Amino acid sequence: METGKRKRMLDYVRKHTAPYYTQAEAEKEINSMLMNYGPECKIQFYNDAAKIKNSYLVRSELIRHMVCAVIANTGLTARSFENLSAEWLLHNICYHLHIKRSSAVDADLDYTRDRRFAVRILTKIMDIFDIE
Repeated sequence: METGKRKRMLDYVRKHTAPYYTQAEAEKEINSMLMNYGPECKIQFYNDAAKIKNSYLVRSELIRHMVCAVIANTGLTARSFENLSAEWLLHNICYHLHIKRSSAVDADLDYTRDRRFAVRILTKIMDIFDIE
């Protein structure tokens, strides 16, 4: 169940992202959002995933949602921006708790679903319990 503040934020994200982005438009839009977190915090699109370098630097839930909404609106993935954002949050949590820190420094957001079983399960749990 969405709280009032959360509902307003999700409505804002939905309203302020275009219904469709080309990959080049998405990269430009996302990198403009990430530039406040340093020159090394940027997105790279691959055939099977979008990789956000130094994603642990982004602590803003709104920016995380906005970036994931742009990715979701590229047509590259059928995943919701909330699900992508939950996976990114999981990367950040692991990084800050020193759990596989070297692989959690960047968020690799797969277009279909993460190949790692533990990540898929934890992301789904975060989705179900609306943990953002």
